[in-house]
Amino acid sequence: MIQEILNNLQLLQINNDSGYQCFKTGCHFYGLDSEKNVVFITSSQNKQSTSIQQTKQLVLTKNIDCKLKVGDRLETGRFDVLTCLSQNQEHIKAFIELTNLFVKNETSLTITDYFICLKDLFTNKHKISSKELQGIYAELYIMHYMYQHGVDLFSLWQSIDKMKFDFSVSEIKKIEVKSTKGENRIHKFRHEQLVTDIFDVYIISVLLRKDDQGLSLFDLANLIKNECSHNLKVFAHVENLLLNYSIEDLKTIKFNKLYTDKNIAIYKAGDVPRFKTRQPDGVSNTEYDSDLNNIKSRNIQEFINWINNK
Repeated sequence: MIQEILNNLQLLQINNDSGYQCFKTGCHFYGLDSEKNVVFITSSQNKQSTSIQQTKQLVLTKNIDCKLKVGDRLETGRFDVLTCLSQNQEHIKAFIELTNLFVKNETSLTITDYFICLKDLFTNKHKISSKELQGIYAELYIMHYMYQHGVDLFSLWQSIDKMKFDFSVSEIKKIEVKSTKGENRIHKFRHEQLVTDIFDVYIISVLLRKDDQGLSLFDLANLIKNECSHNLKVFAHVENLLLNYSIEDLKTIKFNKLYTDKNIAIYKAGDVPRFKTRQPDGVSNTEYDSDLNNIKSRNIQEFINWINNK
């Protein structure tokens, strides 16, 4: 669908008037303005007032009179127009992917919500390390794996990087995902992830094995975006994490799927070897490696029941 939209945009002919050259997708329009910027156009959601929001890469103009040239037809009316000013092809693709969620999903979200997501997406981000990419792979894979078991972890994923836990089931229940490419199930933990008077924590441990014929981070991300297409926040967060990498880069990060499936283990935080006491006053951010090889893992159904009994 996304490639079809990109192909149709390339077929549009630009004229010099103030209108838009468009094609229709569902009840909405994609097209080009007179400056060859990609636009997404939808019927005005609020016909009482006109407004403009703009960043360096985006413009959202709401409730304006438009002339839309759709093939041989001319459509006029009041529309909301979201314009991608960036000529970066990855930005344009992300713009189409996110607006296409608006086309597919009949939700309470507004075009402004999508503008905000895209604004955050286009903000320059630094590339993360290969170790962090491995961690993202593991988190995405666990979301996919649990989705296959009828559990929606998408809405529980922490959308802010560097938070204490990867998933937040409730104010008290938390999930942390750990991964390693080593043969032994040894992971680094922050002491406060394992010893707490506040949180009820499950640890999901994932062993990964590199494989040129394995599931790539690129394909895994697309799987997730398809499975969570109802969730704009998660969809945008996946895009946000990976936008600074080329498709070729993401396709080189591959792990054997059968090995991953066989080597997922679930533990209660209290099962994990750790210092039993809390950090003393004046000490913080204590980290250490814990060996989980000789610990009996929990049954997945126990874990699913724990999630569902919020």
